[in-house]
Amino acid sequence: MKKHKIILTGIVLLVVVFLGVLGTAFFLGPVERETTSGKLSVVVSIEPQAYFIRQIAGDRVRVEVLVPAGKEPETYTPSPEKIRKLAKSTVFFRVGFPPEDNFLPRLKSVAPKLQIIDTRQGLSLRDASPHDHGHSHDHDAHSDHVDGTTCSSDGTDPHVWMSPAMVKQQAKVILDVLVACDPDGESAYRDGYEKFMAELTDLQTHIREKLEPLRGKTIYVYHPSYGYFCDEFGLVQKAIEIEGKSPTPKGLADWIRTVKQDEIAAIIVQPEFNRSATQTVAKETGVPLVSHSPLESDYHNCLLRLTEMICTMYYEF
Repeated sequence: MKKHKIILTGIVLLVVVFLGVLGTAFFLGPVERETTSGKLSVVVSIEPQAYFIRQIAGDRVRVEVLVPAGKEPETYTPSPEKIRKLAKSTVFFRVGFPPEDNFLPRLKSVAPKLQIIDTRQGLSLRDASPHDHGHSHDHDAHSDHVDGTTCSSDGTDPHVWMSPAMVKQQAKVILDVLVACDPDGESAYRDGYEKFMAELTDLQTHIREKLEPLRGKTIYVYHPSYGYFCDEFGLVQKAIEIEGKSPTPKGLADWIRTVKQDEIAAIIVQPEFNRSATQTVAKETGVPLVSHSPLESDYHNCLLRLTEMICTMYYEF
């Protein structure tokens, strides 16, 4: 009887070990790309990128967004379940945020065939330096590692979608990849791309006309998301937050002094970020805070609202 118990215990242990190995393979092993929907499946980091792809591809493509609405892209970490879901896609269009490098090795381990496309190819990126003077330099498309702050390891600003001119370049990268992955949809993709280019041109014209009288003016912001927008339309960005870090007490005091001297109308704050520093500035200076998110899903409306907000700051406050 004792011998039978030993044999039974051994069998149970073997079953437990087998199930454990099977479970590990299930959660960490390679996954198959999604094909049941009949659509090309792609992943993007943020909502504005999803907007670009939908404008180009319509309903031919299924888009998964890495960073949920309301979360900070710079600090977001996807769960294992999210990684598994994303791994079923064919292409991941990255935009340069620090968390991308943190999870990409895990994503590649479960989806070795996943194409990872850097949409910053060919763009001239601006420095994400503390002084934020807008100096730009050529970006090596292969130097896409990041150092854990809001800027890439080469010190560049990742908020490239805030410039319509740069979105046009990113859209061409997206178009070429979609056509390569889904040749049957080429005609539809090219039609969508041309319409999107026309939309962006109209948007640029409208914003330029509205902001031209304000050329050279400074917008005060909490998080430095608007550098490329300011570069394209002749404005200057001055941010409280530096490289993803809240200011030191001395830095905050200097900022308050600057705000008082410049007699600014308002500070633009993003709902995704902690507002404690800006609230201190507002309290000490009496300057109002106005909220705007660069991560809105409706990119067109996002830039229109920003434009109107800036005009209101200078014409009505």
